[in-house]
Amino acid sequence: FSFASKQRARPRDVRCPVVGGAMAGWGLDGSSRWLRVQAVLLVGCWAAFAGKLADKSRASNYTRVLARLLDEDRYDPSVSPMVQGEPLQVGVGMKLRRIAVDIHEAKMSVTGFMRMSWLDDRLLFNGSEEITPEWVPMVDFLPSALIDGVEEIVWIPDVQCANCDDQQVDNQGVYIYDQDHAQAQSNQYPFNVYSGRPVKLQAPCLWSMIDFPFDSPSCNLSFWSWMYHGDQLNVTSIEVIASDSVVWDEAKPGKIGSAEYQFVNATVEHILEQYQMVGKVMPWPKVTYVIEMRRKTETYVVNIIIPLACIVLLGNCVFVLPLREGRAGSGERLGYAITLFLTIVAICLFTSGLRPLLSYSVWLDRYQVRCVVLTMIPVAETVVLFYMTNVTEDAKKYLENQHHDFYQHGDRVRVRNFSFEPWREGTVHRCPDKSPTSRESSDAEQKTNVLVQADDDDEPRVWHHCELVRRNRVSEKQEAAVHIAESDFHRDSNVYDEFLVWHRILKGLDRLMHKCGFETSFSKQLSWRAVDQVFRHLYPILCYFALHQLYSDINPAFKVTGHESLEIFGGYSLVQEENVSSRLWNGSAFVLEGLWFVYSAGHLVCWFLLNLLETFLLRRSREKVRKQKQGRMECDDVEGGGQQSDVVEGSDVMPELFQEPRQVGTEPEIDTQPL
Repeated sequence: FSFASKQRARPRDVRCPVVGGAMAGWGLDGSSRWLRVQAVLLVGCWAAFAGKLADKSRASNYTRVLARLLDEDRYDPSVSPMVQGEPLQVGVGMKLRRIAVDIHEAKMSVTGFMRMSWLDDRLLFNGSEEITPEWVPMVDFLPSALIDGVEEIVWIPDVQCANCDDQQVDNQGVYIYDQDHAQAQSNQYPFNVYSGRPVKLQAPCLWSMIDFPFDSPSCNLSFWSWMYHGDQLNVTSIEVIASDSVVWDEAKPGKIGSAEYQFVNATVEHILEQYQMVGKVMPWPKVTYVIEMRRKTETYVVNIIIPLACIVLLGNCVFVLPLREGRAGSGERLGYAITLFLTIVAICLFTSGLRPLLSYSVWLDRYQVRCVVLTMIPVAETVVLFYMTNVTEDAKKYLENQHHDFYQHGDRVRVRNFSFEPWREGTVHRCPDKSPTSRESSDAEQKTNVLVQADDDDEPRVWHHCELVRRNRVSEKQEAAVHIAESDFHRDSNVYDEFLVWHRILKGLDRLMHKCGFETSFSKQLSWRAVDQVFRHLYPILCYFALHQLYSDINPAFKVTGHESLEIFGGYSLVQEENVSSRLWNGSAFVLEGLWFVYSAGHLVCWFLLNLLETFLLRRSREKVRKQKQGRMECDDVEGGGQQSDVVEGSDVMPELFQEPRQVGTEPEIDTQPL
């Protein structure tokens, strides 16, 4: 006030151009304007000072109430609170920040916050009366540390992770609420102490990986009290709804998982286990959190599945290369097939580090095994066809040599039917057939009709292998040349025996097909090139059905939605690409495999229908010819009904029409004298 009186005595000495201008605008003179400025400044300073005094008073109230509550004479942190003799309700909750799973060690690592809440009646207070009237029970709290140096200040439940191998808990402090918060009806159970601690947990995680890499791990985290049983402390979840017990950032659920796993959901289960202790069953409550995740499959699809599918697709090109020598690409067929097989084996070896070490086979193992087998089929088919083609050509050459080496009547030869039989010596005996059919045959065909009578046999017969016996002694060089020629001849004879075995098998197959109602002639018309053409169309069908079954077994959650019509392309729905062109590039192997399957299946169906139609028409024509012959025979019987039969009734003489033709001429004598 003295300052104001002095200013009133000399009002024009002090001027404030900014405030004075504003006051002039309000219609006030200089002295009045400055007095009001002083009043405004005084009110502002007093308000600030009063706020600081209130904050200081509130802070002092915090300290005073907290000191009273945690006084050593009335509060013992080593003793657990008991509420009216009932079990203490301790709520446990988790807030997840990051989850990672190691498939090689079968462990899950969790980083987050472990939350606990309980009621401690020794820490009850009235915040609105003891601290400030502006106290909000559901929001305001007293923060307190847990440890002062090495001594505990506040009792905290000894809730630990029951199934964790390693757990790191950072004891930061607790929040102490007042009695109005403990009596609030919105809580599941009354509590006035809340603890939120950062934790790092590592627990074993074993789940069925039979669908790896399209599996969804489900890991558990169990919490219970280490010292108190269920009659003393009951561990339960914080929230009422189980699915809300574990809190995560719903706006960014992908941030919780790791680079390999995506977080899906988390639920909680309250389990009451029973333990037998000194003849008494003690309950031991436990809270188990079930964390569900889903593996990110882009790495496995791009680095393993697509390359294997490409190699299997390229296996179809093996059957396009020719078998016969002298054609372009014939010499590269086997090398190309073996290169594909070795490439697929190398892919399996290089990516073995991405697969878990398990005692059972997973989806990826089955896929790789089928791809290896499918790539091995062209190699085996090429080797077999090369071998059978060589056998057929060598047998044909052997027969040509046998037919062109004309033997004279009376030559001494060595004969046998199979290569494993011993040689037998005999004499060539040509017995040209004098039947009407042989008269019309050429001289060359008659010359090939060679009969050999072995020394121990009574009659001459045809032998498969025939070789001249040397008559004169030759020099050592000539004898070596003869031995080399004989070894080649014997080798060709062994090949001819193998050809006979295959020929008999094919004849048996023809008889079996004839019994089933099909007319086939594999033994006469079989061509290994035709077999290769059949394999050319069977191989894509086999690949499609072998791999499409595995694609169908994948969980639909790992497939791209909205492409159900593209299931014919197998693994095309596994390509996780938003861009259509990128998806088409990455899934081109699956698309081509599906198109090749459609083409081959259509080709084989058309071929089967044409052969079925041909068989039906052939049967129909044969039935028609048979009926015509039967009609002619009936007409001949009617016309010759009045003629006398050649067979006398009661006589055993056969009519001349049905008698066997008599042999014309006599057989030549066999020269049994040694040459």
